[in-house]
Amino acid sequence: MRGLRCGVLVSGSGSNLQSIIDATQNGTLHSKIVCVISNKQEAYGLERARKHHIPDYFVNPKEEGYDEKVLALLQKHKVDLVVLAGYLKILNNTLIDAYKGRIINIHPSLLPKFGGKGFYGIHVHEAVLTAKEIESGATVHFVDGGIDTGSILLQKKLKIEENDTPENLQKRILNQIEHKILVEAIGLLEEREASMKVLVIGNGGRESAIAHTVKRFHPEATLFVAPGNGGTAGDFSNVPIGVENIEELGAFAKKEGIDLTIVGPEVPLVMGVVDHFNQLGLKVFGPNKECSQFEGSKRFTKEFLMRHNIPTARYASFERYEVEECIAEMKNFKLPVVVKADGLAAGKGVLICESYEEAETGIREIFSGKFEGAGETIVLEEFLTGSEASLLCFVDGKTIVPMETARDYKRALDYDKGLNTGGMGGFSPNPIITESVKKAIDEQILTPIIAGFQAEKLDFKGVLFIGLMIEAGQPKVLEFNVRFGDPETQSVLPRLQTDLIEIMEACIAGRLDQVEMKWDKKQSVTLVLASKGYPETSHKGDVIHGLENLEESTYLFHAGTKKVEDTIQTDGGRVLAITRLADSLEEARVAIYEEVKKISFDGIQYRTDIAK
Repeated sequence: MRGLRCGVLVSGSGSNLQSIIDATQNGTLHSKIVCVISNKQEAYGLERARKHHIPDYFVNPKEEGYDEKVLALLQKHKVDLVVLAGYLKILNNTLIDAYKGRIINIHPSLLPKFGGKGFYGIHVHEAVLTAKEIESGATVHFVDGGIDTGSILLQKKLKIEENDTPENLQKRILNQIEHKILVEAIGLLEEREASMKVLVIGNGGRESAIAHTVKRFHPEATLFVAPGNGGTAGDFSNVPIGVENIEELGAFAKKEGIDLTIVGPEVPLVMGVVDHFNQLGLKVFGPNKECSQFEGSKRFTKEFLMRHNIPTARYASFERYEVEECIAEMKNFKLPVVVKADGLAAGKGVLICESYEEAETGIREIFSGKFEGAGETIVLEEFLTGSEASLLCFVDGKTIVPMETARDYKRALDYDKGLNTGGMGGFSPNPIITESVKKAIDEQILTPIIAGFQAEKLDFKGVLFIGLMIEAGQPKVLEFNVRFGDPETQSVLPRLQTDLIEIMEACIAGRLDQVEMKWDKKQSVTLVLASKGYPETSHKGDVIHGLENLEESTYLFHAGTKKVEDTIQTDGGRVLAITRLADSLEEARVAIYEEVKKISFDGIQYRTDIAK
């Protein structure tokens, strides 16, 4: 079981601290105390820490920035859980916001009755006896913005005896309850960590990769995938709720006590699933409805990029009633010209037109409802040349941290021929993004993005996918997506060596700058296997053979599959993704094409030039 890194705050003798130290040393707890902090220099709790070689700190509460200094120490020691053990000082929002849901306090009475301002130390026990209570006890509760108002984690009672004085009652509760209940509470949080429940919304290869990555770091966690696919049905627990059924998804998460929901596809994000979950008090990873406009509207993104001087292609946008104006302006762009449906079109709303006649036909078809509501607005763009790259970034509203770079292959056929698809494969890292290009991306794109978010009060928390075109070492933004890319995710996440849940929770809490992300130095290649006719048609029901023959080192991510009795069958579109890691890109490429020979189903199609 994974223990917690505890930071303990004390103001006095530290007897509760000692009970935690003893429990960590005798094996009762798996957690570790990584620092002890006090607001009183003479607190004996600091001496207890020294005796056990635990870093100890006195922070003067009379000096300016006290809470910020305490927070800095907690972050320095990468604390997971803050424990207030006889800490007689009210925390301000600086600490509470940074460790929301991860601060516990022990209170020497039964909350909520004997809590609040003035109820501390001996005063609590005096109040209990004055009220002629027949029982008292101790409570461990989470800390929020009020005084003793946070939700109760654990509570235990004892009977008040006739001869009890405030001093005697205080001693009995301390020895009989407090020393035990605080250890039990931390143990309960350890168990919660081990029995974590995670819901992944989606049914594609991306969601399969996310779920498998969570399981890699949290093998004891319970994972649900809604609605899932044929692979997740065997590896996890599928939930038959569609991604657009937001209210039903929220009700399920509430009923099951889901600890974290991860939203995979763009449609529920644009619909506002994160806002709904937040209203229900559920922890969810992904941007809110306002920020999801970066994928829900290409015009919204282009306007943002222009406002903040972020390099991108020249563009113009038109409404449905401006069809003739749109066609006239289109002819002012050099060929080829890019015609985009503004809204979500399942990855098919971008047309690269080699002639003005082709572009005019595309414009008229889009405005005539080819992509339904996605085509109310059209964005025209100049065609950018160079090498494409995909950059997935974690964002917490104030910090943006890129993941390892990747490249995907959009066209259906070898050598970038055929129709656009959701992606037929990819690899990571992308060698086109050199150190000098990384610097240019950071200075010209990432820094202005965060500055723009803050200037426009956009509280973006989640993954920002930045599609880039690199030419002569200079990056330009092709598009924004507000979620993990597919198939980039299948190439990138197998290389992740830092707990994905830790990163996501840091994004939600606004403390991404505290997380050190580590990546496998090996390189990855991902190959997508599609069904017959993809992307124009979608064939279903073909039995898939050979999956059991894949090597253990091959990552298998199901997408368009379904489980029918004892078989796995195709369910249309992109069916599977397989990924291999190796010391070089060529080694990974050779290995993946050897592996794909083991898989068969009627109409199987895949590109043969991935990472070539």
